[in-house]
Amino acid sequence: MRGHEALIAMRRRGMVPAMVFLHDEFPFDCRDWQERPESIAHAVIHFEPDDRPARADLRFVVGLTVLVSFHDTARMRATVLACEAAGAKRVVGTAIRHIRHDLYETLAAIDTSGDQSWRN
Repeated sequence: MRGHEALIAMRRRGMVPAMVFLHDEFPFDCRDWQERPESIAHAVIHFEPDDRPARADLRFVVGLTVLVSFHDTARMRATVLACEAAGAKRVVGTAIRHIRHDLYETLAAIDTSGDQSWRN
Protein backbone atom coordinates (compact mmCIF):
# COMPACT_ATOMS: atom_id res chain seq x y z
CA MET A 1 0.00 0.00 0.00
CA ARG A 2 1.03 3.57 -0.58
CA GLY A 3 -0.45 6.68 1.00
CA HIS A 4 -1.69 5.16 4.24
CA GLU A 5 1.19 6.47 6.37
CA ALA A 6 -0.04 10.06 5.97
CA LEU A 7 -3.57 9.00 6.93
CA ILE A 8 -2.30 7.22 10.03
CA ALA A 9 -0.33 10.35 11.02
CA MET A 10 -3.40 12.50 10.38
CA ARG A 11 -5.57 10.26 12.59
CA ARG A 12 -2.96 10.35 15.35
CA ARG A 13 -3.30 14.16 15.33
CA GLY A 14 -7.05 13.72 15.85
CA MET A 15 -8.02 14.66 12.30
CA VAL A 16 -10.11 12.61 9.87
CA PRO A 17 -10.76 12.99 6.15
CA ALA A 18 -14.32 13.04 4.85
CA MET A 19 -13.57 10.01 2.67
CA VAL A 20 -10.83 7.48 1.95
CA PHE A 21 -10.26 6.33 -1.64
CA LEU A 22 -8.64 2.92 -2.16
CA HIS A 23 -7.49 2.35 -5.75
CA ASP A 24 -5.55 -0.38 -7.52
CA GLU A 25 -4.46 1.99 -10.26
CA PHE A 26 -3.99 5.73 -9.91
CA PRO A 27 -2.29 8.30 -12.16
CA PHE A 28 -0.16 9.98 -9.51
CA ASP A 29 1.98 9.06 -6.54
CA CYS A 30 -0.41 8.82 -3.58
CA ARG A 31 2.16 9.45 -0.86
CA ASP A 32 1.63 13.22 -0.97
CA TRP A 33 -2.18 13.35 -1.20
CA GLN A 34 -2.35 15.53 1.92
CA GLU A 35 -0.27 18.22 0.19
CA ARG A 36 -2.67 18.56 -2.73
CA PRO A 37 -5.16 21.41 -2.14
CA GLU A 38 -7.86 19.67 -4.18
CA SER A 39 -7.74 16.57 -1.97
CA ILE A 40 -7.65 17.95 1.56
CA ALA A 41 -11.06 16.45 2.31
CA HIS A 42 -10.04 12.95 1.28
CA ALA A 43 -7.19 10.47 1.57
CA VAL A 44 -5.95 8.43 -1.37
CA ILE A 45 -4.50 4.97 -0.76
CA HIS A 46 -3.00 2.91 -3.56
CA PHE A 47 -3.17 -0.89 -3.35
CA GLU A 48 -0.21 -2.53 -5.03
CA PRO A 49 -0.74 -5.71 -7.10
CA ASP A 50 0.79 -7.88 -4.36
CA ASP A 51 -1.28 -6.37 -1.50
CA ARG A 52 -3.80 -8.87 -0.16
CA PRO A 53 -7.03 -7.29 1.18
CA ALA A 54 -7.65 -9.97 3.82
CA ARG A 55 -4.12 -9.52 5.21
CA ALA A 56 -3.88 -5.72 4.96
CA ASP A 57 -3.80 -3.65 8.15
CA LEU A 58 -6.77 -1.41 7.49
CA ARG A 59 -7.27 0.01 10.98
CA PHE A 60 -6.89 3.49 9.52
CA VAL A 61 -10.44 3.23 8.05
CA VAL A 62 -12.21 2.77 11.40
CA GLY A 63 -15.29 4.98 11.46
CA LEU A 64 -14.68 6.41 7.99
CA THR A 65 -16.43 6.27 4.63
CA VAL A 66 -14.34 4.35 2.10
CA LEU A 67 -14.59 4.20 -1.69
CA VAL A 68 -12.90 1.14 -3.22
CA SER A 69 -12.25 1.27 -6.98
CA PHE A 70 -10.48 -1.76 -8.46
CA HIS A 71 -10.32 -3.41 -11.86
CA ASP A 72 -10.85 -6.95 -10.53
CA THR A 73 -14.33 -7.68 -9.17
CA ALA A 74 -13.29 -10.41 -6.72
CA ARG A 75 -10.44 -8.29 -5.32
CA MET A 76 -12.76 -5.29 -4.97
CA ARG A 77 -15.30 -7.39 -3.04
CA ALA A 78 -12.57 -8.81 -0.80
CA THR A 79 -11.33 -5.30 -0.07
CA VAL A 80 -14.86 -4.06 0.71
CA LEU A 81 -15.28 -6.92 3.19
CA ALA A 82 -11.85 -6.24 4.73
CA CYS A 83 -12.65 -2.54 5.20
CA GLU A 84 -16.02 -3.38 6.72
CA ALA A 85 -14.39 -5.91 9.07
CA ALA A 86 -11.79 -3.29 10.05
CA GLY A 87 -14.59 -0.99 11.22
CA ALA A 88 -15.26 1.39 8.33
CA LYS A 89 -18.55 3.27 8.73
CA ARG A 90 -19.56 2.73 5.10
CA VAL A 91 -17.80 1.13 2.14
CA VAL A 92 -18.77 1.67 -1.48
CA GLY A 93 -16.97 -0.55 -3.97
CA THR A 94 -16.82 -0.45 -7.75
CA ALA A 95 -15.10 -2.74 -10.20
CA ILE A 96 -14.30 -0.92 -13.41
CA ARG A 97 -12.90 -1.69 -16.84
CA HIS A 98 -10.93 0.95 -18.71
CA ILE A 99 -12.26 1.16 -22.26
CA ARG A 100 -10.33 4.17 -23.54
CA HIS A 101 -8.76 7.38 -22.24
CA ASP A 102 -12.00 8.96 -21.04
CA LEU A 103 -14.36 6.00 -20.78
CA TYR A 104 -14.82 3.34 -18.09
CA GLU A 105 -17.38 0.57 -17.71
CA THR A 106 -18.72 -0.36 -14.27
CA LEU A 107 -18.58 -4.15 -13.86
CA ALA A 108 -19.93 -4.36 -10.32
CA ALA A 109 -20.90 -2.04 -7.48
CA ILE A 110 -21.39 -2.61 -3.75
CA ASP A 111 -22.58 -0.34 -0.95
CA THR A 112 -22.39 -1.75 2.58
CA SER A 113 -25.11 0.64 3.77
CA GLY A 114 -27.64 -0.72 1.30
CA ASP A 115 -28.67 -3.98 -0.29
CA GLN A 116 -26.53 -6.86 1.00
CA SER A 117 -27.72 -9.44 -1.56
CA TRP A 118 -24.30 -9.43 -3.28
CA ARG A 119 -22.95 -11.49 -0.36
CA ASN A 120 -24.96 -14.57 -1.44
